[in-house]
Amino acid sequence: MSIGSHEVDGPTVALHTLCVHPGWRAKGLGTKILQEYIKRAADQKGVERIALIAHDELVPFYERYL
Repeated sequence: MSIGSHEVDGPTVALHTLCVHPGWRAKGLGTKILQEYIKRAADQKGVERIALIAHDELVPFYERYL
C-alpha cells in the first residue's frame, strides 16, 4: 500500500527521533529502547533496513549498533 510517496509495506523502517528525558540519560535507557526497536523491526516480515535521521552529534551513539 502507498500513501503519497510513503510505502506502508516497504522494506525500509525509518527512525526519526529517539528522545530520552535529560533526567533519565546515561542510565542505558536509550540503548535498551534502540535495541528493542531494532529487534522488533527485524521480526517484521519484509523489513530489510532501518533508516535513521539524526543530528550529527548523535551519530556515534547510533553507530555502535551497526
